[in-house]
Amino acid sequence: MAETHRQRENASGFPAGGRDLLYLFLIAFFSLALLVTRVLLSGGLELDESEQMVLTQAWRWGYGPQPPLYVWLQSLFFGLFGVSIFSLALLKNALLFLTYFLLFRIARDILGDVRLAGMAALALFLSPQYGWEFSRTLTHTVLATALAVTLLAIVLDLKKGPTTLKYTAMGAVAGLGLLAKYNFALLPGALFLAGLSLPGWRRITADRRIFLSIAAAAVVFSGHALWIMRNTESAVSFARKMEISQDPGLTGYIQGTLDLVVAAVGLFWPLLLVYLLILLPLGQSGQPETRGGEVQALLGRTMAVVLGFCLAVVLITELTRFNDRWLAPLLFFFPVFMMAKYGHRITKRGHAVFVSLVVLIMVLTLVLFAGRVLMASRIGEATRFNHPYGALSGLIRESGFQKGNIFAEDHRVGGNLRLHLPETSVNIPGRPPVPLLENSPLLVAWDASREEKIPPSLLDLVKTETGKTGLCENAGFIEAPMLHFEKKMFRLGFCVVDDEQEGRRDGGMTERQDDWMRERLNEKASSRLDDWTIGRLID
Repeated sequence: MAETHRQRENASGFPAGGRDLLYLFLIAFFSLALLVTRVLLSGGLELDESEQMVLTQAWRWGYGPQPPLYVWLQSLFFGLFGVSIFSLALLKNALLFLTYFLLFRIARDILGDVRLAGMAALALFLSPQYGWEFSRTLTHTVLATALAVTLLAIVLDLKKGPTTLKYTAMGAVAGLGLLAKYNFALLPGALFLAGLSLPGWRRITADRRIFLSIAAAAVVFSGHALWIMRNTESAVSFARKMEISQDPGLTGYIQGTLDLVVAAVGLFWPLLLVYLLILLPLGQSGQPETRGGEVQALLGRTMAVVLGFCLAVVLITELTRFNDRWLAPLLFFFPVFMMAKYGHRITKRGHAVFVSLVVLIMVLTLVLFAGRVLMASRIGEATRFNHPYGALSGLIRESGFQKGNIFAEDHRVGGNLRLHLPETSVNIPGRPPVPLLENSPLLVAWDASREEKIPPSLLDLVKTETGKTGLCENAGFIEAPMLHFEKKMFRLGFCVVDDEQEGRRDGGMTERQDDWMRERLNEKASSRLDDWTIGRLID
């Protein structure tokens, strides 16, 4: 009875249930606040968000260089909650909450101290990658990290009592992880090798039921694997983002290795700094080491194996640039390992300072997330959230295009137009075609702020999908001021082709659209149009 009571209290004497609520409240508060901020902030989309708007138009086994799981989940959320910014933000923030929540539960089971477990989970907010980039823009990496935490939770649960169901679930989650991010494969491999190296874990990793895990992972991944075999070039195009040494040899190896070290340290350097400058000076000595036991050893060796795998990739591929984002799903448990090893030095005062610091960082993250958009004019730099696609879509509707087929320059243009013109199909160059809506007009659109002339790849796409040539010779452009940055204009090139509309000139705009264009130009000339402009593109 006394032992049970002790297990329900943390080292500070607070009931575990009360402490649980504190940390869960902080995690839930941040996730909910970020969700609300994103929904209210802007009608523009970040790069990954606009990509989801385009890719979710069709169910496929593959979509290009990224695995398909996030797109599938986003499609489900769109089906449940509608095609909206809310659906985009809800999925992402649900995954963020799941990541922090499961990491807290894992840490609590390992450390036996709710206070240290809360610090381990909250420590991710100190990382620029987890705390800022996860909140700001990433999607696939966020999903991969959530599944990585889930996988570790199942592995640790196997230690309590291995069952066939747990082995099957472990394999299924590993397969889902591969469907989220290809580099996820390093984590189950590292856990397996680390487990084999530890006597206490060897019976888990050497159990014959591990073949059930492999089979479950293979089944989950099989559909996408077949797609990869049929679309190898598209699937491996992610390699183009990697910087390979042009000078193979010792110099390239050293450069790649140093970049790997910088990436690994960069993932958690703020946590290390806080520990050395704040927690350690406020700490105490002479206390017994926090009980991490064999789990602590497993985490430590898993990190070593992960970094060994990454080093092998650097040396084999002669990679010279290693992004810390690639390590995010593989080293998320470092704060747990650190608390297991050094948590015994942390006092109540150190804990209070740490939590206060994390709360401050949460607030600053939310302020910066919104402030970089709302204060764009003062900062002198616009983000993608400042792009006025809502206003531009209204002008496109006014020109006569309400619904139909959109051919856009890229994800940014196509995704934003689909958000504001929902009764459309969107096709972009370099992606599998989306079926066209029959007997519907065509809208061709591109970012004319960068290049006024229509991109040749966009014309090629229209020709390939519709058989039409000579389009948009007399295309127009519309422009509107950036949101919260009125002095800077954003220009969109466009033309509308409607075969059903009488009076269309081959390769140009309809008479109705010409009349609308002249009317808007007259309004501009008479200075009655102060928030947007419209004109002809100059050949």
